[in-house]
Amino acid sequence: MTTEQPLERLERENQWMRRAGAVCLALVAAVFLMGQEKAKELPDLEVRSLKVKDKDGKVRAFLGKDADGPVLKLSDKDGRTRAALDVLDDEPSLTLKDKDGKAGALLFTAADGSPGLAFWDKDRQQRAVLGTKADGSPDLVFADKSGKIRARLTLDDGSPRLRLLDAK
Repeated sequence: MTTEQPLERLERENQWMRRAGAVCLALVAAVFLMGQEKAKELPDLEVRSLKVKDKDGKVRAFLGKDADGPVLKLSDKDGRTRAALDVLDDEPSLTLKDKDGKAGALLFTAADGSPGLAFWDKDRQQRAVLGTKADGSPDLVFADKSGKIRARLTLDDGSPRLRLLDAK
């Protein structure tokens, strides 16, 4: 064996390794570039309403429009609406209801932009309201079982005001 034969063999192996390395590099580059493809924009989904049903076929969520305007309703396992997000006369509100469908709490924004939170008792009587007036001042109102205001705490022109009212 001459000294040139091992060198030729080494050169052939080296060429083979360079080609294999080039092929591997090309594959890695191709995979990387495939991942860089710009994501396609999905078209908008337009429907009149959307119902989400549970495994038993009961509607648990409804997104659509009712007689008063757009609404999102969430229902319990028995199909009763327990929460509703809607916009009535440009006033958004979130209503939480009990198992009998009676409102228990209402988070709202009035037409003048003032927010509020109202609570009802089991007889559907509004008992407490926390909110702000149109001028931005806070207002807290408590009512009795008949709905008559019995206490009111406000902050008028920076001064606190507490009013307590009897039955008359």
